[in-house]
Amino acid sequence: MLLLLLLGGLLPASAAVAHASPVASASRPVVVAPFECGALAACPSSPAPAPRVAENAPASGSFPVNQLVANWSSGGTVVVDPLNPQHLLAVGTYFAFAANRSWNLSYNPGSSGVFSSDDGGATWHASYLPGNATWVDGLSAHFHYNLGDPRVAFESGGLAAAVDEVAPGPSLGLMNSSDGGGTWANSTVIGGAPLFSSAPSLTVDPASGAVYLGYTTSNGTIQVARSVDGGATWIATRLAGNAGSGAISLLVDPYGYVDALWFTAPTGALSFARAPPGSLSFSAPVTVTPAIDASACGRGYSYASNSLCGEVRPSLAVDADARDGRTGALYVVWTNNSTATGHIPQVSLSRSLDNGSSWSPAALVDLNRSTYDLQPTVAVGPEGVVWVEWYGQASTYAYRLYAAASADGGRTFGPAFAVSDADSSPRLGASYNGELGLQPTPATTPTGVETIWTDMRELSKTSPVSCTWPTCPSDQVYVDSSLYTAELVSVRLSATVPATLVLAGTLPRTGTLPVGPAATEVGGLAGESYNVTAPSTVVVNGSAYYFTTWYGSNLTSGLSLNGTLRGPLSMTACYVPTPGAPCPEIGRLLLSVAPANASVAVDGVGVALSAGSAVLLLAPGLHEVEASATGDLSSWTNLSVAGGSTNWLNLTLRPVPGTLFGTVGPVGAAPTVTVNGTPLPVDSNGSFEASLTPGTYDVSVTAPAYAPFDDPSVTIVPLRTTSLSVTLRPAIGWVNGTVSVAWTSVRVDGVTVSVVGGQFATPVAPGEHWVNATATGYAPLATGPWYVGPGGSVSVALVLRPLFATLEGTVEPATASVSVDGVSVAATNGSFVEFVPVGVHWVNASASGYDEDSVVVTVSADTTSVVNLPLSPATGWVRRTVLPSFATVSIDGLWVPVSPSGAFNASEPAGVHTVVATAPGYLATVVAASVSAGVATDLALDLALGAGTTSRGPSGWASAADLVPLLAVGAAVAVVAVATVFRHRRRGPPPPPRAAGRDGSASMHR
Repeated sequence: MLLLLLLGGLLPASAAVAHASPVASASRPVVVAPFECGALAACPSSPAPAPRVAENAPASGSFPVNQLVANWSSGGTVVVDPLNPQHLLAVGTYFAFAANRSWNLSYNPGSSGVFSSDDGGATWHASYLPGNATWVDGLSAHFHYNLGDPRVAFESGGLAAAVDEVAPGPSLGLMNSSDGGGTWANSTVIGGAPLFSSAPSLTVDPASGAVYLGYTTSNGTIQVARSVDGGATWIATRLAGNAGSGAISLLVDPYGYVDALWFTAPTGALSFARAPPGSLSFSAPVTVTPAIDASACGRGYSYASNSLCGEVRPSLAVDADARDGRTGALYVVWTNNSTATGHIPQVSLSRSLDNGSSWSPAALVDLNRSTYDLQPTVAVGPEGVVWVEWYGQASTYAYRLYAAASADGGRTFGPAFAVSDADSSPRLGASYNGELGLQPTPATTPTGVETIWTDMRELSKTSPVSCTWPTCPSDQVYVDSSLYTAELVSVRLSATVPATLVLAGTLPRTGTLPVGPAATEVGGLAGESYNVTAPSTVVVNGSAYYFTTWYGSNLTSGLSLNGTLRGPLSMTACYVPTPGAPCPEIGRLLLSVAPANASVAVDGVGVALSAGSAVLLLAPGLHEVEASATGDLSSWTNLSVAGGSTNWLNLTLRPVPGTLFGTVGPVGAAPTVTVNGTPLPVDSNGSFEASLTPGTYDVSVTAPAYAPFDDPSVTIVPLRTTSLSVTLRPAIGWVNGTVSVAWTSVRVDGVTVSVVGGQFATPVAPGEHWVNATATGYAPLATGPWYVGPGGSVSVALVLRPLFATLEGTVEPATASVSVDGVSVAATNGSFVEFVPVGVHWVNASASGYDEDSVVVTVSADTTSVVNLPLSPATGWVRRTVLPSFATVSIDGLWVPVSPSGAFNASEPAGVHTVVATAPGYLATVVAASVSAGVATDLALDLALGAGTTSRGPSGWASAADLVPLLAVGAAVAVVAVATVFRHRRRGPPPPPRAAGRDGSASMHR
């Protein structure tokens, strides 16, 4: 059920592998994943989704190579949005797995990730499929949920669908995305009994939008299910003769047929069947190739025993390009481990040109490789180029992703080349079977094939570095598995006479390449540089021929072709028998296109236009000219050019239409529908439809005796259907009016009408009508009946009466000033009474020498609310020090705390206060301190040795006559200080208004 293939014996036991984060090549340095797990830390089970907006996109015209999509992931499927080739989606499994001493795999929490790109694969961003993302230890159970073999596809209209294992079960669940893969709706479980197994195949019919799913059940049968409602409901059928089967490969061909390919055990045959469009009635199975050795294609293999075992996952592709003459051709690839290959697994291919009725004999894709090649996949790119990819042995204990391309429908292939730019060595111990991701599922792009693969070029683990089973410690050993992507681009080379080319730059895999009049396909990677050099002279049958020019995708007279692969490259070296003679093979094309700002490509290579025109020199033969413009239908045509001929081509693009579909009722009202003033026919069911160019339209509906409908902002987008439903209301009169309060709610005959700018208007039937108005803080108003005649109207002015309540209160001191909502009110002997509108009010009181206070009160209609505002005297501070520090200090007879250093600080009301300081063996000191509100009065109380009392007032020491009452106070200090609870007040900023309660008579809660 994992997207993994176990490879045995991939690294020597002594190999020590250091861990580092995977690094992409210099031309593609952007890491897509928004997080990266640590060496010994599992990935989060439900990380927050990342935005889909592309960041750090490369400069226009650059193409990335070997892009790291996500770290700590495996599996991998990539698809291209049919409405926007720059929008790609890929899926993989985000996880961290480990091996224990019994070499059972255990899994930390993870989730299946969806990676989206808005710039053709230059940058990627992650989101996560919903569901139960729980993995369980392999020692105790065998299932994991929401972490199976995820697949992704585009539905009709740019919607996206993904399938994955989900709980309960595990079962298969389909998830949908309406924003191109940024967010996903919860899964719809497709089935549950019997439990589903691994390797589902997801595809969509682009014409009908039907979703098809192929899967293997736990009892070993192959089934195909179809949904026409986005996965809400499914119907399924079992493919014949597949007991004990392996994986399935499923697709919808260009004619709407559903094609299925699967491996059947125990016979070991690859079987093919197809169903007509819109049906699940599959034909009887046709054998593609008989008796594949089941031990040759599976979960793991050992180089020592040269055996394979486990699942067989064949790959099926169809040619959907209408320009190459092979539309509908089918291709199948699988791993061949027969005696013909010395039991070394190699990639084989078979093709069908009659819709799967018969298949060609198996042929090896790469005749030059003699190493292990596993998990192949096949895809058909632009112009019918057949691409085959596989994981191949790169060195004794390492693998890479390899690919080869065919220009002649899979009959012959160009040289194989490594797609990945580094070896992957998934070996952790002497006997540990390393992990290799399953098939690198590719997707066709306008310029080539985008592929995705599992890469384990870097590992991380705990000590010891290596061990021998079964003596390894229980420490878990983590594997760093990543997803990488790259775009494969075809390079088609030929010469007018047989010649040997020298390849360099992006094509160093062969060094030299024999070519002739027939083209040879050499694969390359988008974004890499290439260099192709032709010999200056070649000899054919004893006659010399001289190089004159390269022609095809471009034209150059230099011997060497140099550049960066940005799309398919097709070039022919022209040789002539006389030095300096022109190439007789070149034709001339005079091209014009409208609109003039359209983009034009000839044979996949962009053409520079001047005022919408260009003059091109082309090789003889068939050329494809394609033009596109924003908001317009793209156009392409095949043009046959003869050597030395002049050809004219004019291309005029049309806007891409969208559809307006609507319904109107009641049908019996004989409605008239117009779009921008142009009437549309309405059928007997009230439906109307129109194909419109993109833009904003005014749609109106009228009918006798009904209120008109008008929507001036109906938006039409390309290739989408905009729906509109209109229900007309009877209306042959109007009730109009105004309101005195902006927030008034108005109802006419019990139906709420819209109030805009203090006005309302609503259509009504003839007769009497009532108008009601309500607004918070105002008495409700009902008026009527108002009579409206046929075609007439009535105006109603709704003036609402405010509701009042009584607000009364007291204030201390009685001389304080009182205001309500900032307006002064009269207070007599500290009491006030006011009539105020219902609602919230702010009551404020202030007085000289007192702190200001305020209360927020909510009053209700016909009630009395009471507010009490006792003001607190304004305070200042008495502070400083006393010596000796063990002295006792009191203010107005109340004890004040003194710190060990003799410091004291107390807040006191404004006025004169008596401060007394005493200490054993010292003269008592009495001070009259004057305190002002908000001001600190500093006193330095230095007691003198001796017995008695000293005193000073606010301006200095007091006279002897003044000491008597002060001494009396001082004598009482000791007793008062013991009996008095410490009081210390600190003055702060004015408090905020206090919320007051409300009822009919009770005082306010504070």
